[in-house]
Amino acid sequence: MVDPASPIYPLAIYHLCTSGEWRAAEAEGVDNGSSQDAADGFPPPEDPAG
Repeated sequence: MVDPASPIYPLAIYHLCTSGEWRAAEAEGVDNGSSQDAADGFPPPEDPAG
């Protein structure tokens, strides 16, 4: 849970993905975007082009 008193709270980015995509991102240590990102062309938050 995000703590609104945390100094990083304003920097929080919410990202929707499937549970499998989440597990893969955790295992790989990087989020390459979700299937929905690929479908709508929206870059994932870590993408320098975004």
